[in-house]
Amino acid sequence: MQHILTLSLAVAVTLSATASPTPAPPAARPAPLARQAGEEPQSAAELLALIRDKEDATPSARFTELAQIGTREAFINLKTALGYLRKSGPLGNASRAFKHFAGKGELETDAIGFLFQRIFNAGREEEQLAAALGLVQFKNALPELEEVLLRHRDPKVRAQVMRPLIPILGERGDSQSLELILNNAAIGGYQRKSVVAALTQFPAEQHTGTFLARLEAPDLTDAWRHLLLDTLGPRQGADITTVLLDLTRSDDLTFALHALTLLGQRCLPGGADASSAVRRRLLKPLLGFVKRDDAPALLAAATPILAETYALDLDRVPSSWRDTVKKLRRSKQPHRRRAACSALAISGTPEDVDKLLELLSDRDWSVRAAAVQAAAGLRLKRTLPPIIALLEESSGRTRKDCVRALRLLTGLDHGTAAARWNTWWEKEGAAFRLPALDTALAAEQARLARAAASTTKTSFYGLRIVSNRVAFILDMSGSMNAQVKGEGKTRRAIALAQVTQAVNALAEGTVFNVIFFATAVYPWMDTALPLDKRTRAAAISFIERQTLTGGTNIYDALLFALEDPGLDTLFVMSDGMPSGGSVNDIATIRAEIAAQNAARGIVIHGIAVGQKSALLKSLAQDSGGSYREVL
Repeated sequence: MQHILTLSLAVAVTLSATASPTPAPPAARPAPLARQAGEEPQSAAELLALIRDKEDATPSARFTELAQIGTREAFINLKTALGYLRKSGPLGNASRAFKHFAGKGELETDAIGFLFQRIFNAGREEEQLAAALGLVQFKNALPELEEVLLRHRDPKVRAQVMRPLIPILGERGDSQSLELILNNAAIGGYQRKSVVAALTQFPAEQHTGTFLARLEAPDLTDAWRHLLLDTLGPRQGADITTVLLDLTRSDDLTFALHALTLLGQRCLPGGADASSAVRRRLLKPLLGFVKRDDAPALLAAATPILAETYALDLDRVPSSWRDTVKKLRRSKQPHRRRAACSALAISGTPEDVDKLLELLSDRDWSVRAAAVQAAAGLRLKRTLPPIIALLEESSGRTRKDCVRALRLLTGLDHGTAAARWNTWWEKEGAAFRLPALDTALAAEQARLARAAASTTKTSFYGLRIVSNRVAFILDMSGSMNAQVKGEGKTRRAIALAQVTQAVNALAEGTVFNVIFFATAVYPWMDTALPLDKRTRAAAISFIERQTLTGGTNIYDALLFALEDPGLDTLFVMSDGMPSGGSVNDIATIRAEIAAQNAARGIVIHGIAVGQKSALLKSLAQDSGGSYREVL
C-alpha cells in the first residue's frame, strides 16, 4: 500500500471544526473470525458484568483482564464496555486494553478497524481521543494513523496519533512530512525530544527556509519557538546566524538569551558557523549587552563569547576591551563582577589570573563562587593556595565550592577542613603536579558514588545539605498520594518525612524556607528566615499541617524562590510533569529559570520521585546542582 501521506496537505488544514465525515478504512478488513475452541465466554461475561456495575469506577486492570482472555467474546465485550464509560480516564484505559489483541490474526485486524472507525464516529471528543490512544498501541496501524492525521479535524486527535508517526515522518524528510510535524505534533513532556530528533533529519539546504518562516509566525507558541531555536542552532547557514542575532534584540529576555547562547555555540570553534569573520561581526552587538545594566543574563552570556573572540582572532587584545573588563571587575553590581571572572579566566594571562584570584575575596558570595569556578577551570597549580585560604574562612555553599574545586584540581580528597589541605600543601605542594582532568573527574565520580552509598542526617532524599541558605521546594500535587511500592506509605508522606528530618537536622543560624506547590504556591514564609528553636518549631508545624493538592505548578514555585535574596541553594522535589502553572512547557521553564538565575547563581538540586524528570535534570545541570531519581 502506498503511504496515504501522498494526499494533499491542504485537506488537513482547511477542513472546518465541525464533525468529521466517516472515511472508508484504508484497506478492506477480512471477515470476522469464527469462535474458536477453548473460549471461556462465561468469564468474559462476568467481567463485563463487573464493568457494567462499576462503570467509570472500574479499575484499569479489569479491562486488561478482559482483553487478555483473547477470544472473540472478550473482544465483543470490551467494545460493549466502552458504552458504560463517560470519563476520559476509564475510556482511555479500556481503549488501550485492545492492544492485547495484537498478534491474534483477525482479532487484531478487527480491533484496529473498530478503533479507527470510532475515532471518526464517536460522538464525544473524549471518546475519539480515547480511541486514538488505543490505535497508537498497534504497530500494524500506521496506514490508519496516517489517515487520521490527514483527515481528522480535531487537532487534539491529530496530535494523539502523531506520536508513533514522528520518527517515520523524520526519516522521509520531505516537505509534506515536515509540515505535518510542525502543524500537528504535541511537544509537551518527553515527546519534545522525539520531535527535535525528527526535525534534525530534514536536510538543511531544503528546509531551513521553512523553519525560519515558522519561527517568525505571530501565532507560534513559546514552546514551539524554543524548540525551533534548538533545531536551528546546530545547522549551517549565514541566514540562521542573522536570525539568531536579530532575536538577541527581542524584548523577551528568555528568547534573547536562548538565541545568544546558540550564537556562542555556532561561532566558536567546532560550531556550525565558526569563522573569524562571523565572530568579528558579532563584536559590536555583544559589546552592547555588556554595557547594559538591565539584562544580567545577557551580560553573563555575552562576556565569554567576547573574551573568546578577542583571544582567538586578535594578535593583541584592544585596550578598549581591557578597560571594559576592568570596569566589570570594579563594578558595584555583583553580576558584573561575576562576568569579569569569566573574562579574566578566558584571557588567562598571568596578570589577569592575579586579578581573578583577588575576586576570591569579594564581599559577595556569588562572586566568590564564580571566581572559584573560573579559577578551577584554569587548572593552574598556583590557584591552589588562594582557594585553600578561602576554604579556611568560608562556610555553607562557598565552603562546598572550594572543596569541590580542590578535588577536581588535585584528584585528592582531604575532606572539608582547611587545616588538612594546608598540611598537605606544606608537605607535598612543592613537588605536586596536577593530574589530567579525566583522572581527577574519575576520582570525583568514585567519591560521589561512595557518598551516595552512605547516609548523613543532614540530607534531603540522600543529597547532602551543605548550604546555610537553603529552601526546600516540594510537589504536593494529587499524584503525590500514590502509594510507594514496598513502603506502605504515599509519596506525600515520605516527602513530608524527608523535609521534616532535614529541617530538624539543620544547624542553628541556617537561613531556610519550605515551599510547597500544587496548583498554587504555598510557602512557609515570604522570605527565608534564620533557624532557631522558635522558627524550627514553626516550620515543623507548617509541614505537619500540609494538605495542599492539585496540579504541578513548579514554575511559579521556582520563581518565588529565585526572588528571595537570602537563598543560594534550592532542593526541588517533584513526581510529575508541570501542569496548572503560568508556564508548563519544560523547555520554556528551563529557559526562563536560566534567564532568572543568571543574575543570582543559585544552585538547584533536583529529586525526581516515581518517574524520571528531564526538567529537574536540566535545572540541576544548568546550575551546577545534583540530580537524583527515587523511582
